[in-house]
Amino acid sequence: MAMMLSKTYEALKAAGAPDDTAREAAEEIAGQQRETTDLRTEMRTGFADVRGELKLVKWMLGVNLAFSLAILATMLRLLTT
Repeated sequence: MAMMLSKTYEALKAAGAPDDTAREAAEEIAGQQRETTDLRTEMRTGFADVRGELKLVKWMLGVNLAFSLAILATMLRLLTT
């Protein structure tokens, strides 16, 4: 038997829904909640990966900028002498 939300099942039964329909609806809601939780976990993992790659790109950009400025400074020094 699939996981079922007992409070939802009881509320549907109290509202007059047939037993089978109430059970299926409660199981469906539980399944959707489980899928939502799985998706959130997957997204957190994906965002952590993106953050790590972004740090690497920032570092690479900083090194590239430093070398470019050093080359520019050297060229300007050579042109002015």
